[in-house]
Amino acid sequence: MWQVVRYPSKQAWAGLLKRPAENASTLYDKVSEVMDAVRREGDIALHRYAKQFDKADPESFMVSESEWKSSENGIPDSLKEAIEVAVKNITAFHEAQRLPVQETETLPGVKCWRKSLPIEKVGLY
Repeated sequence: MWQVVRYPSKQAWAGLLKRPAENASTLYDKVSEVMDAVRREGDIALHRYAKQFDKADPESFMVSESEWKSSENGIPDSLKEAIEVAVKNITAFHEAQRLPVQETETLPGVKCWRKSLPIEKVGLY
């Protein structure tokens, strides 16, 4: 259930921002189970999970043209523009990563290249 907190004291910030701790492997198993069920059962599974997680029983998952336009009209132009800029920037960044990896010899016998790898944790300072 959602909780609305207005004007919390600075002392309350840490507690409000704390995320619930959950075992990632347990979460992965739960998500995999849901995804597998949706792949197998389609909308039947979606309805079941909508009831279970959202306490909702939608007749359809299709968004009507009027709902689409209504929601679009509720978004300020400044936010639409910001989203368009973000899409442009993200697309440009990832398109640049499609370039082939080039090996560069910076000193005799010292070769450098770009290599993308997933990371588990990162620290910044």
